[in-house]
Amino acid sequence: MRRREILFAPLLAAMSHAQISTDGLRGIRIDSAVTPTLGALADAHVQFVSLENPSPAFVNECRKLGIPVVKRPLTAMSALALRDKRGLVFGIRPVEADCLRCIANGAAFVIDLRQTDLATVKQIYSKLAQFDTWTTRAIPIVDFGLVASPACAALLLGLHEQFDLLHEASDFFAYRALLVPEAVSAVFDRKVQEFRRRGGSTYSPAMLEKLPRAAAAEILRTLVPKPAVLAPTLPAEAEVTVLEQRLQGGIRRVAHVLYYPNDRPGVLEKVQLSVRLPQHPLGVVTVPDQKPVEFVHNEFLTTFTLPRISGHQAIAFE
Repeated sequence: MRRREILFAPLLAAMSHAQISTDGLRGIRIDSAVTPTLGALADAHVQFVSLENPSPAFVNECRKLGIPVVKRPLTAMSALALRDKRGLVFGIRPVEADCLRCIANGAAFVIDLRQTDLATVKQIYSKLAQFDTWTTRAIPIVDFGLVASPACAALLLGLHEQFDLLHEASDFFAYRALLVPEAVSAVFDRKVQEFRRRGGSTYSPAMLEKLPRAAAAEILRTLVPKPAVLAPTLPAEAEVTVLEQRLQGGIRRVAHVLYYPNDRPGVLEKVQLSVRLPQHPLGVVTVPDQKPVEFVHNEFLTTFTLPRISGHQAIAFE
């Protein structure tokens, strides 16, 4: 989700989320003067609609199809701008890579119909609908909470660490360690002090930024010895995330690897990953084709190798 060239400006400027009472990920933003038919929306696998001034009749018809309508405009920020563990991320660019980054982070996203056409939406959303089983109610597994620091965020990205950007409403105790500067607001300071009193570890982003890459990685492992994921063979430009679904039959975790240099699918060979799991998995399969993957489980880590990735690959641990 976090592409370097467009990450920092929007996320440092906007530190809040709009909320949607729906489990759907795929949204569409429309104009009341140009409203597609409800049949066309359903056919395009749209799961919710954003419309600034929807008519009661349109809302009722959408409700009959199970498509919620958000009665307020969405923030027109990049799909890669911001998320936290319960937040939603909204984007306006009809780019498949951006949408894949969103589902890899358990985030909702929106394609603005005023800037594209429904055929393009249908093409992208039809492909993404194949992942619904593995994305519904999926929550990112994140180790670090970071108070906005572009240089430290870039370092964490390159090391494939799992982190969220903290804002004053964030639940600090959802993280295993915090990366916070010395000078923070009074609200931040109270939360950080309470986190420390409860035995939580913190570290200065400024100090981390000054270290060589290997030394920074060693410090991070000291703070979080058992990370959500280890990706020793991934290039810094690739992305990896881990999400968790709490299902009726137990817990499922799903990892996503994305490699889209310059917004085009790139190819990776022999990708080794180790994912932290609460117990020995019954099986590891690729998603959505559900091909079995050979793996080794040792203590808390399940390790496996993917022979080839083109752009994006999801892996489920049952």
